Parts: sequence; C-alpha cells; structure tokens
Amino acid sequence: MRADLSTADGVEELVREVTATGRPLDALALNAGVANGGPFVETPLEDDLRVIGLDVVAVVHLAKRLLPAMVARGAGRVLVTSSVASLMPGPYYATYAASKAFVQSFADAVRHELADSGVTVTTLLPGPTDTEFFEASHMEDTKVAQGPKDDPAKVAREGFDALMAGQDKATVASLKARAQGVLSAVLPEKAQPGAHGAMTKPQGDG
Repeated sequence: MRADLSTADGVEELVREVTATGRPLDALALNAGVANGGPFVETPLEDDLRVIGLDVVAVVHLAKRLLPAMVARGAGRVLVTSSVASLMPGPYYATYAASKAFVQSFADAVRHELADSGVTVTTLLPGPTDTEFFEASHMEDTKVAQGPKDDPAKVAREGFDALMAGQDKATVASLKARAQGVLSAVLPEKAQPGAHGAMTKPQGDG
C-alpha cells in the first residue's frame, strides 16, 4: 500500500493495513525520509516541518503503534535508517541532520529498553547513496550530490544483513561513509559544521 507518512492520518492508515492482516509483525523497517536543502532562513517552513514529520514524528508514531505487539510476543526485528549525517550538525539541510541525530538517539535508547525482550533494534547509517534523495531534497547543486555515491542495492543488503543478525548498528562500509564517520570522531566540535556544510552548501551561494 502507499501512504503519506509525513501525516498522522497516513501513519494510521499504514498501521490499520498491517494489523488488519491478523499476522504477527516479524520485521519493521523505519526507512522513509527526506531532506530540505538550502539555507534554513530561506527554506519554506512547511518543507522543514514535513522533514520533521516524516523523519522524526512518523518514526516515533509507527514504533509506538507497532512495537508493543512485537514485545508482547517476545520476537521481532526493527531496522531504523539513520545516516552518517546524524554524527555532525548539517548546515544547509539543518532539519535533516538534526532529525537523523534524533532518530539515532531514539533508536539507541529503545534498544537499551528492549534488551531482554526478544526484539532487536538495528540502526543503518548510510552515506551518500545513489537514489532520488538529492533531487527530492532540492540538493542537486551541492558537492555531496555531485560526488561519489554508494549503490543502493549494496546499502540495502548491508542493512538487511545487520537486521537479520540483530546487530546494534550498521555503518555502510564504503570509503565515503567511513570517512564521514572518522571526521565526526576526530574534528573539534566547532569545526564539524564547517566540514559538513562544505559538502551540502548550494554551489550557487557565495
């Protein structure tokens, strides 16, 4: 089925479809997401709120509605798509990077709570991936959009394998993704926004 997960009605529509099958939910992939590229003071408010609605609110909403039955049954696997963008502040797509930081923290916390429940929570932290993400997020005119990207099939496989193994976290093994993770670990906190922003700043801006 298709539903607009940036809205509460869309999320509830999906929940109804899932529960109407009468079958236990074995795996839940909280993957839908979008960014909103550009300087924060210039991007439309409704677009930034849509990012938060889809990337944050829908994740919490779906988890709240579908996780309890998995926990009650004592079995299930959850895959939450975070991002290497969650590791540093992200100028020029500020609401996206902040949303992914929330998602990563949220998943880590829920994983701890469910440690003895039989339900695993795995986060996937991909780097730039060759999908329509950049076009949908108005980020075509950025270095990150124009640079090397990972094969989405490879990213999906790494996430699936980590999910099935019950791993806590899957960081995509490409050189680009690893480099972003290393930068977040070694750069001083004040330098992180500048390093990240150099990749996400629209090239038309001076």
